[in-house]
Amino acid sequence: MSQSLDQYLTLSKEEQSPPLTAFQKLSILTKALIHGPLPLSELEEKLIKDESFINPIVQSSQFIKIDQFDINYLYIPAKDQKETILFIHGLGGSFKQFDEVISQLIPLGYGILAFDQPGSGDSLVNNDVKLTLKFFTDYTYKLIEGLKLTESPLIILSHSYGTQITINLLINYDLAKITKIWLLTPPLTPKPSNLKENLLIGGLYYNPWIFEAFRKFDRLNNIKSPSLNRLTESKDDYLRFKQLRLNLKTHSKNFLNQLYNWQTLTFEDLDKFKRVIESKGIQLVIVDGEFDKLTKQSGEVLHKYLKVGQYKLFEKGGHNFLLDLSTEFIQLFQSH
Repeated sequence: MSQSLDQYLTLSKEEQSPPLTAFQKLSILTKALIHGPLPLSELEEKLIKDESFINPIVQSSQFIKIDQFDINYLYIPAKDQKETILFIHGLGGSFKQFDEVISQLIPLGYGILAFDQPGSGDSLVNNDVKLTLKFFTDYTYKLIEGLKLTESPLIILSHSYGTQITINLLINYDLAKITKIWLLTPPLTPKPSNLKENLLIGGLYYNPWIFEAFRKFDRLNNIKSPSLNRLTESKDDYLRFKQLRLNLKTHSKNFLNQLYNWQTLTFEDLDKFKRVIESKGIQLVIVDGEFDKLTKQSGEVLHKYLKVGQYKLFEKGGHNFLLDLSTEFIQLFQSH
């Protein structure tokens, strides 16, 4: 790290703030409206610049041009006839959140294909691009096709909203040699319509400065922030700084774009997915985190509907247990 962990902790404590008064919140909102995105704190700037939080293997990623988009991806060919594992991240995420899992799978001979979806991580898009489930699904397939892996043995490992992309990919594209699918901490599917939530998302989508201000409110306690607590159960300071760094690199406008254009899968889609799984003999494993505060145990609901594959409750895991408990997940992966 460019700073020692003790230095980061000292800076973290210096910047942590007591609860804001209504006046202080109004002041931050006003500054966001007048001046645009609020400046990063010293801690935040140092974290964003500190590439040592990412495993060196993942830092060897590169870009591929697909249509007008530059997609940041990591491809490592498989050895000894092993499968290639396709990683699909969730809403506003990045494949860098899988770095510790990836680094432990490579020595086992598995191939790796991991990438930032357009509009996430380092795969940048213009603000006028509509980020829909179909859009992400199509570009996932285009990447597989572009790397000539459509006929290669694949394992798909998807997380959170990435599980929706996986299901949509399976029912719309023919990938002949998928052997196994992992759906990790999937959201409730179909996602119930909520008028209040839809109005809130619509308001934020058209006024992203409000969302930026609320993100700033949330980060005033940096590694103790509410959003961090929703994502991770880890008490390890290094991992919490790492998660905070991932959060900081989320693009607010693109995140809102994805939320606003969320198109929930239907029961009909799930029925089609089940038929594909059964007809191709694909192994399915659905995993929830025991202490997941975001999607909770939605995977169990999905498993009960599909009535196919295996369901696992990952002990002590939060929403992002691939980061918190990477070694424990590798043990689960190898046992299935």
